[in-house]
Amino acid sequence: MTSSTNPTFDYLFKEIKDPLTILDTNCKLIRINNPAKEMLAIDLSVDLETIVEESFKADWQHFIHDLINEKHAACVLNLNINQNIIEGVKITGFHYIKFNVMMVRFERSTVELPTFSLLNDSEKKFNHVFNYSTNGIILTDKNGTIVEVNNQAEELLQVSRKALLGNKTTALMEIFHGKTNEIQHFFKKLLTTGKAEHTFNIQFANEYTRYLNIVSTYDTTSELHMTIIRDDTEMMHLKQQVEHQDSLNILGELAASIAHEIRNPMTSLKGFTELLKISATEENRRYLSVIDSELERMEAILNEFLVLSKPKEWTKSMLSLSGIVTKVLELMLPNALMKNVNIVYNKPDFEPGYIYADDFKIKQVLINLIKNAIEVMPDGGDITITQTFDFMGQMKLTIKDCGSGMSDLEMQKIFMPFYSTKRSGTGLGLPFVLKTIEEHGGNIEVFSELRKGTSFEITLPLGVDPSIPQYEPKVESLYTS
Repeated sequence: MTSSTNPTFDYLFKEIKDPLTILDTNCKLIRINNPAKEMLAIDLSVDLETIVEESFKADWQHFIHDLINEKHAACVLNLNINQNIIEGVKITGFHYIKFNVMMVRFERSTVELPTFSLLNDSEKKFNHVFNYSTNGIILTDKNGTIVEVNNQAEELLQVSRKALLGNKTTALMEIFHGKTNEIQHFFKKLLTTGKAEHTFNIQFANEYTRYLNIVSTYDTTSELHMTIIRDDTEMMHLKQQVEHQDSLNILGELAASIAHEIRNPMTSLKGFTELLKISATEENRRYLSVIDSELERMEAILNEFLVLSKPKEWTKSMLSLSGIVTKVLELMLPNALMKNVNIVYNKPDFEPGYIYADDFKIKQVLINLIKNAIEVMPDGGDITITQTFDFMGQMKLTIKDCGSGMSDLEMQKIFMPFYSTKRSGTGLGLPFVLKTIEEHGGNIEVFSELRKGTSFEITLPLGVDPSIPQYEPKVESLYTS
């Protein structure tokens, strides 16, 4: 049986080395790549559910249900391949509604799991919950000795199980370096009340700050302390984004209230300046030119205020991201050449889809970022723009400069209104960039290294034109052959 596939999936099968399968909305296999054939030992005639271990069938059905209805899903299953059990296989899926297909990727666990052959059913269940918990778990006896650590705790604390087992809880002090007072307060509360909770922020090597919420309780029956470690990094970032959004809202209200008050005197000043030029001497004209340029700068700042604050009517349509980049480069190239800056655009040979966006807004975003990149290289240099496409159906655009880079503190502040590392900067360009990208359902990340440069990575979802009716599969189709 042959099946027709979209060029998008031909591209993905070529680029992705993980085991990958494509299913139709009735869960029938359409295509399998070579790594999937080797790992799963299947062909197109096989129903994937048949290779799922019996106790995980319900998990597989929930995965498919979520994949059809939520457009993406993930789970961890045990597979039965020719009577050989593969434990802890991570499965992720993405539902491409536009093409009526679902892509499912398989990934072997790198963690060595315990053998359950000699355990009874309740012990198996406990071990399964303990090791597959999304939270880290550490068990400590009444003497303060660590007796058990699960896989997720190893991952969150970035320390091996062997390094913790048999040691006192004071071994954790090395992980939470510089948090002595917080840890002492935590243990004091635990000893006096039997329960303690605190959120620690930890800086791991080559990683942003991670926020870990730690809750410890003492169970008198088992005489064990159980410590639950939850990764709250995303929640803390969300909280920071909400606070940041609040500051933008305040900025918008401020801009709207002062715009009228500023523009009236500015109009008068510009008018009288023009009148003075008529009778001014050559020397006075020079001073009036300075006043003119400063008035123009004030007007530019005011316009940036209004762009941030005014909810303009958007005109969204299906757009080629590479087409937008090309047009912006045509606009920015003369300025770049004057500053001895070379712009290299790694344009993809194949563009798997379009973005549903406001052409003007996205162009403003790119102009802001490229203009910034040019300005941080006063002696010239290279700007590299790279466009890629990922497995989850997202377009990525990276703009990298060879400037002086930024410190961690500067990176934390760059999206704050009025913060600028440039002497003449208004501090409003990057807040506009962040706001626009988020309003398009995307996100932006910054990577920087001192004396090496900075990269801005924009991620935008592939667009679906709302004017075109979309196919919505029925859940019942899961159980029909």
